[in-house]
Amino acid sequence: MKLFTGLFCALLLLSFPSLGQENLKSHQSQHNFDQTISLLKSKFSDRGIEVMQVIDHGQNAKNAGLELEKTQVLVFGNPKVGTKLMQSNADIAIELPLRLLVMERQGKVTVKYTDPTSWVAKYGLQTESEILANMAELLDELGRTVE
Repeated sequence: MKLFTGLFCALLLLSFPSLGQENLKSHQSQHNFDQTISLLKSKFSDRGIEVMQVIDHGQNAKNAGLELEKTQVLVFGNPKVGTKLMQSNADIAIELPLRLLVMERQGKVTVKYTDPTSWVAKYGLQTESEILANMAELLDELGRTVE
């Protein structure tokens, strides 16, 4: 009976997408890491979007005496948009401001982000679905910048 239960649970888990990654979008960059970061920052500037913070996980790992390939998170947003969402449901603040993950693994650079349209159901933001769709469109445009 334990064997059957174990096999059933394993099959059940295999039938689901990677937990937490089903809303993660990815774009393969045609550029090296530094060029990718530069292109994205240029696109932010062109769109009048301020990068609020850059989290350099690679450097943080190095400072801790550990190794990690180049990994940075670009944090950005528009308070006018984010505030409107938070007025509808304060819990969405955990998702804001928006973030782009730029990582290099085995010489390949990838840009990743969470699809904001998934937040409609997660936070009950049906009336703000157009705002979230616009955010998703912006993130996709940023990702396509480096392809």
